[in-house]
Amino acid sequence: MCVERSLNNHMNINDKRPAIKNVSQIDQRWNIRQSLDLEISLYRNEMDNADKNEVNAVNDGFISAHTGNISMGGMFINTPLTQFTVDDMLSASFTLQTQEGMSHHHMPVRVVRTTSRGAALVFMDYNIDTIHLLREILYEGAVKH
Repeated sequence: MCVERSLNNHMNINDKRPAIKNVSQIDQRWNIRQSLDLEISLYRNEMDNADKNEVNAVNDGFISAHTGNISMGGMFINTPLTQFTVDDMLSASFTLQTQEGMSHHHMPVRVVRTTSRGAALVFMDYNIDTIHLLREILYEGAVKH
């Protein structure tokens, strides 16, 4: 018997929640999320024909949005005009006001889910400063409101 079958058939008598009907219903997030309203700029990446190693932001691919939540692994952006599809590669830019001052961040992200409310983005590359900042936001409440 596989794990999926045992998950599908198991329900504790004292537990009022229904059994998981599909393993894909399990929340797959590995990191805690923090509700945070940040203004974020997203750019659609296009490869420049002259130099395939250089990624350029395309002006008509720009969108301004706000985050709904953020984690060490990614963020959800609130934008009802979602023009992205799963696996789109984007560049995300945002600025944070912390106790040490303003910090600007720019990183590649990939769209992993879209809804009528917005899109879930996963961070594709980190620098050490961004990792430290995300830890402060999530675990120490470092962002000034």
